[in-house]
Amino acid sequence: DHGDGATRIWQRLLNHLIITGAERGVLRVYARLSEDSEAEEVLRQVGFTVVSREEVFVLTQLPGPAPLPKGLRRVDRDDRPALDTFYCQVIPHMLHRADGPCANSCASMAPHRMMISFVSTEEFVWTEKGKIIAYLGLHSSPKGYWLDVVVRPEYRADLLPYIKYVLTLTECSPTMPVYSPVFDYSVGLGWLLRTLGFESFTRQVLLVAHTMVCIPIRRQ
Repeated sequence: DHGDGATRIWQRLLNHLIITGAERGVLRVYARLSEDSEAEEVLRQVGFTVVSREEVFVLTQLPGPAPLPKGLRRVDRDDRPALDTFYCQVIPHMLHRADGPCANSCASMAPHRMMISFVSTEEFVWTEKGKIIAYLGLHSSPKGYWLDVVVRPEYRADLLPYIKYVLTLTECSPTMPVYSPVFDYSVGLGWLLRTLGFESFTRQVLLVAHTMVCIPIRRQ
């Protein structure tokens, strides 16, 4: 982190990392780090761009039992096209760009946890009249849980019972906490988490470096 030449060493390491990725067919390299202007600047200098900023909340004690709320059900295979449309409508354009200029699907980038490995994942959607209102993804690992929440802004204030129910599916404790990220564009979601007992854990920034560009080819 400190010392003469540290910045240059990091730049060289990151440059070689991107080149190695490109040689292996990797289209994008993501980086997530705690908000730190110096580290962020090093990444920017080698071609990374900021995708989003988020605050991560942590829960160490369950808020209590909760009934299954109306309209909440598990995701099935037939939901994927509708989820794809939902993500594209709700998630800002900058996050879409992070998935690459040639991507034709938004589902692959949301909820944007492609660099994390989990033991199991349970996915839920809240629907009304065939329309997806919110997505909740509960991912588990030996060290805790990760809760992803994506919701239409106009329904954000009504999401509390849905989050509370999904939390009842965990064995939340000080040794098995539940973490949940809130992107800066999700104004109000952090307040809901605090109502359920979550506390602020850290702030992070997500960056991406693309190793390829799309070039149109004209054919006769």
